Amino acid sequence: IDITNVENIDNIPTEDLDAMLNEYIEQKNYKFAIRVYFIKILKLLIKNDIIKWQIQKTNRDYIKEIKNKDIKNDFISITKNFEYFWYGDFPLNPQEFISVQNDILQFNKKIERV
Repeated sequence: IDITNVENIDNIPTEDLDAMLNEYIEQKNYKFAIRVYFIKILKLLIKNDIIKWQIQKTNRDYIKEIKNKDIKNDFISITKNFEYFWYGDFPLNPQEFISVQNDILQFNKKIERV
């Protein structure tokens, strides 16, 4: 699976993402781990009918779709971190990764409660 250019996240099995995530974390490839986490977040938002997936949509489009203000604010923060490290091509040290990872895991728990 090429996670750098995802055509349709619905076609990516969650088990594959979990395996990739574990592999990237083990390799300390935090940039790609953040990318996998972000794909997993999008899948979770889709599954919970919070956003509708379309390839041409941007992250800003997804933000506009989110009605729940609390979820929207958290998603904005996570999106900023993702875009900073992924598109900005900035390296993450282990402490930065753990901080971003914790934000993502808390967000996932919040979505699962909605």
